[in-house]
Amino acid sequence: MRMKKETPPKEAILDAMEVAETSPEAARYTADQYQKIVTAAKADSSCAEIVDKLNKFADLVAFKFLSTSQPWFGEPVETSDFKNMQANTAIDAAKNLEEEHKNVTFGIAINDQSEFLRGYTADGKEMTATSVESYDKLFNAYLASNDMKSKDSILYEIDAKGAIKRDEQGNQVKANPEKAKELISNKEQGFDQYAASKNLNITTRQQDYPTPQKVSEAQQEVREAIDQTPGVESQSNMRSGA
Repeated sequence: MRMKKETPPKEAILDAMEVAETSPEAARYTADQYQKIVTAAKADSSCAEIVDKLNKFADLVAFKFLSTSQPWFGEPVETSDFKNMQANTAIDAAKNLEEEHKNVTFGIAINDQSEFLRGYTADGKEMTATSVESYDKLFNAYLASNDMKSKDSILYEIDAKGAIKRDEQGNQVKANPEKAKELISNKEQGFDQYAASKNLNITTRQQDYPTPQKVSEAQQEVREAIDQTPGVESQSNMRSGA
């Protein structure tokens, strides 16, 4: 009987993904192990879409846990010299960080209500609370330089004194989420460039806001990729020899 290396059955992939939803380590392990298996089976080309969707799923789960594990530090106070204060704070923070990390990734997700989550990694590893606090001060200063501030993990528009703007009904004015996303990743005015002006190397990555719906959508994309990939059989078909 001729033996061949096979990719995991559909059920095994889906079961592993269900477990992985509760742990960033499990999600990354699932994606990495599947990559190793398809490579060993010489199925990289045919299973490329599944690999891609599993990696996206793992990234989403990892960011969800990273964001909630790093407390938000340094909510800016309102002052008559708000922007200058934030700029000076950024300089002090940069001095503390300049020699500490070489490859920093800043992940940020902003939803349609201007709520945001953010997380930092250095060389792929989570940072200490002290480092996170310094980077948060830097990000707060960047927001202030662009007439925004964070409050309770929501982005708001501010005036020159750092006070949150209000509309005609007296409601606090949230920052436009799409404009905020575009600005933060802008090649000339983004957070990367602001950090570079302080001699810090940061790579900004926009993330999907990790709601339960987004996680479910990512799982569904994996299922669809499996169904569309020839050669990925169900366990029952494998047992029957179909």
